[in-house]
Amino acid sequence: MKQTKRYNLRKVNLGILLNVVMTMSLVAGCDQKTNSSLYFSTSFSPNYLINSDDLQYDANDDKFNIENTTAGSCLEGKTFYWLGDSVIYGSSTNGVAVSEFLSKTTGCLCVKDAISGTKLQCIDNDPLSFLSRVVSGTTLKPDKEIDGFFIQISVNDVSSLNYKNMGDLSSQTNINLNSFDVSTTLGSLEYIVNYIENTWDCPIFLCTQSFYENSGSRQAGFFNPDWYTVLLDKVYSLIDKYDTFSNFDVEIINLFYDDAFNNAVSDLYFDWAMDDSIHPKLAGYRNWWTPYFISYLEAFFANAVD
Repeated sequence: MKQTKRYNLRKVNLGILLNVVMTMSLVAGCDQKTNSSLYFSTSFSPNYLINSDDLQYDANDDKFNIENTTAGSCLEGKTFYWLGDSVIYGSSTNGVAVSEFLSKTTGCLCVKDAISGTKLQCIDNDPLSFLSRVVSGTTLKPDKEIDGFFIQISVNDVSSLNYKNMGDLSSQTNINLNSFDVSTTLGSLEYIVNYIENTWDCPIFLCTQSFYENSGSRQAGFFNPDWYTVLLDKVYSLIDKYDTFSNFDVEIINLFYDDAFNNAVSDLYFDWAMDDSIHPKLAGYRNWWTPYFISYLEAFFANAVD
């Protein structure tokens, strides 16, 4: 069922405007409206729950579980769909990730289709690819009204096995879904963006991995960050394309490029809060990632014009 609601926003690069506020409140305000320009942003302050005293506990301790999270937000009552891999699923946390903490904290409804090890590329009609799953409608029902759709820009697409299938942005502006090369990351992503627009007509949020590197304390090894950077640059071109040639509302929640976000935690805290350089533990999702998503979304919808 295609919706008629349209959030009339321009888009801004978030990273340069973040002020890190270290408080023990997970809920940010929704009433302040500020101006925005190219790539959606506003001046917002994630209320990270970074506390060095927590390091005495295991980062997957029940202290950080969803039951011990309080609620209250202007996102209450909104519905969001999530599409991704192990990071969105929560492979190190028994299926608890950002969407669960976001739902518990704000009162929104999050429905996710996330399977570990999967990717955007749809090679040989792979039934587990992001594209096949969203089109199947098995979990993400096409007849529901939703307020936003999250697509993970997966590092699986830039693994040593898959990065050569990254592909390029199509040159066409009159979109024909059958013309996309869905065996590539960009072709599949363009297909999914168009499918979501045609099916739900809602804001689309492309969300990235937090920063990782080739060496040092945040090394990920199998997933080359240089390839991920190339992919993100192409994702920005996709956003610009649809901003120019259509009225699609495609945003990016770019944790990877956001220095303020990545510097909010020390290397010691990062090592404690993450199972590896890609997958957060409960404390990583609850204390670090989720406050960013909450603040972003509350600022986004506070600035939204129906």
